[in-house]
Amino acid sequence: MRCQLIYAANVRAGLSGEFRRALLPHFEAFQIARCPFSNVPDRTEGRWGEGLTTARMSACRWLDPFLVARIEFLEWTLDNRLRHPRFAGIRSDKDATEVMRE
Repeated sequence: MRCQLIYAANVRAGLSGEFRRALLPHFEAFQIARCPFSNVPDRTEGRWGEGLTTARMSACRWLDPFLVARIEFLEWTLDNRLRHPRFAGIRSDKDATEVMRE
């Protein structure tokens, strides 16, 4: 069975504008044309705007999923999304193919 990449949240907290601007040039080499997630688009943005709709996806830049980020969050929602996610760093001890929902 092939592993699927699942969209869980849009994470902005913990990523300053300066940090995002510094990362962007490094990401250009890893840009891909298609969305790598198997569970989007969502029909609606949802109650808290967490949904990734077709309209929102059209503004996204997709990257080859090779980095692993450590994300802190309050809980998983009933819709299998992260509530209040916050970027806490990059993990170099784990390969992207080894990531599982914790």
